[in-house]
Amino acid sequence: MLPRRSLPELAVHNRVTDAIVRYRKLFFTGIAFLYVISFNGQWRMGLDSSIYRGLGHNLAIGKGYVFGETASHQVYPGLPVILAIIERYISASVFRPIVPLLFILTCSVLTLVVTYRLVRLHFPQWVAVAVVCGVGVNEKFLELSNEILTDIPFLLGVVLAFYGWSLLRLTTDRKKMLRPLSFLIGGLVLAAVMRPTFWILACAWVLVCIFGLITGPRKFYGTALIILLVVWSLFYALDPRTKGWNPFSGIYEKEVFSKLQDPDSTPSPNDQTRAPSMLTTFNIEAPKIIEDTFPSALLGQNLPWKLPVLLTLLLVIGTIQLFRRQPLWALTILVTLAITSILSSASRYYLMVLPALLVAWVLILCAIAVRLPTVWGEVLLVAGLAMVTVLNLAKIAPFVLEQRSTPFYQKYRAGKFVPAMQMAQVIKEKVAPGKKVLGPASTLMSYLSGRLVVTDRDILPAKKSPMHWPEAVAKAKIDYVVFPSKEYRDKDEAIARLMERGVIRAAHVIGRSPTMYLAQIHVRSEGFPDADWRKLPLLSTVAARKKAAIAKAKAATTRVVKKKPTTAQIRHWKATTRPVKKKKKVPTTAQLRHWRATTRAAAVAATQRVTMHPNVPRPVTLPTTQPSAP
Repeated sequence: MLPRRSLPELAVHNRVTDAIVRYRKLFFTGIAFLYVISFNGQWRMGLDSSIYRGLGHNLAIGKGYVFGETASHQVYPGLPVILAIIERYISASVFRPIVPLLFILTCSVLTLVVTYRLVRLHFPQWVAVAVVCGVGVNEKFLELSNEILTDIPFLLGVVLAFYGWSLLRLTTDRKKMLRPLSFLIGGLVLAAVMRPTFWILACAWVLVCIFGLITGPRKFYGTALIILLVVWSLFYALDPRTKGWNPFSGIYEKEVFSKLQDPDSTPSPNDQTRAPSMLTTFNIEAPKIIEDTFPSALLGQNLPWKLPVLLTLLLVIGTIQLFRRQPLWALTILVTLAITSILSSASRYYLMVLPALLVAWVLILCAIAVRLPTVWGEVLLVAGLAMVTVLNLAKIAPFVLEQRSTPFYQKYRAGKFVPAMQMAQVIKEKVAPGKKVLGPASTLMSYLSGRLVVTDRDILPAKKSPMHWPEAVAKAKIDYVVFPSKEYRDKDEAIARLMERGVIRAAHVIGRSPTMYLAQIHVRSEGFPDADWRKLPLLSTVAARKKAAIAKAKAATTRVVKKKPTTAQIRHWKATTRPVKKKKKVPTTAQLRHWRATTRAAAVAATQRVTMHPNVPRPVTLPTTQPSAP
């Protein structure tokens, strides 16, 4: 660690830092107000949260750690056990689980408190206030504080472990080690039972301890490493997913180790269910992390142009600066980036490193501010901290409006889960217990209906060609199926394809909801896999409409779009299409003389023709001069 006098955040002392400390109670009050107005006691339902609630419900009623086909081998037991205790002894409401939501909200408050104390141990007070406010107004942190998911309890476990680590590192009296050890062990246990990302924390922990055993103090790093190994061993010995000490038999662990063992493999054309290789995933996820997910984890939303790349670069530089002061915090960020780049990335996956990420952001701001004049340093701090706050508040506003809207489930995610809720009620009424149903949003329907609803992940072989899918569906012994196929397009595309080709059909309709219908299943498995079912004609109207829409879109690209004419074009059109009146020409003097001469000659000739006719008396020729007087 660097000496305290060399830290740039200690050199930054101006009106901005003084105001942050002076008005810290006002900032904390504003954060508390946000959490009060965003809490409504409604279940923000989703596929993941329904798995946790389904496992907890089955534990509470005595069925054991079971739910669906794969959840009991996938989900870490921490949150389901807590939900089972709450349901059994306090409350069991489905759509208004107030007590479980209050538990998540309490974890959020404790996370903010522990984060403040943790940062205050190593940095000035204004840095601790800025980091806590950054975590509190983070859009993803606030949203997850109102959902029954494991992200917030896991983050609480991480900051508790970091806080116990720091206290144990600073404590020299053996009699006072009980408090640091309790924080350290409690944080590790809480993190271990919540999420598979505990492997990221453990990896960073082991690397720092190995390096510390070389550089010292060896006693501290040896103790920290032994505590981690004991917690890790006890967890996997009691893990209900593996049913014994078999740490690599869980679904998450199998996926990671399969990619590590075969990093260069590429899925064959006939193996479309096989997970992509590590290199393939890296080529897809790494640019997305740099340009989208990593910056949005800090700001709550993405930035235009090339600003996300610049922000990612600044955060990496700040993380390197943090590595010189707190190696465990910085290494956790770097390992998280590495793991998500070869598996999958989402902005909420970086919630576990959000406090450390905010510290890295403050460090890079301080490193720039100390090299600027005082006024410009203050402007930089205000701009950097305000950017994090304002952009997150812009995303929080629609979230709060959604939380306060009524009816809630018609407004929640634009009513996305209302059809699943309606069909779950139909399944509950029409399907007897013990029967198996194939349907979309299977985990949500299973929890709401109390029946076993499966999907493609549960019945289709993960390592076999799609040629074997009809055979696998027939062997699954499914009794009922939910139609139409378009409901499977989003998450369960394999089932949609089987329906569109007529492999899965409805034998007899037994129930309907406004958007779906429930029927007995008929599976066409004869002749497969010898023949390719993908060459069967399309039977689904959804596929036909999709094909027509694609053809229409292609035709639209070559169509000439008529633009509205401008005013000048309209005036020119009127001028060119208006009938032109021809002006009468005035004859010239010569033309008049010629006309008179010709008409006079014609008159004389006519007179002569008349006088020469034998039946007409000749006119008397009068003298041209008058006679003279007698």
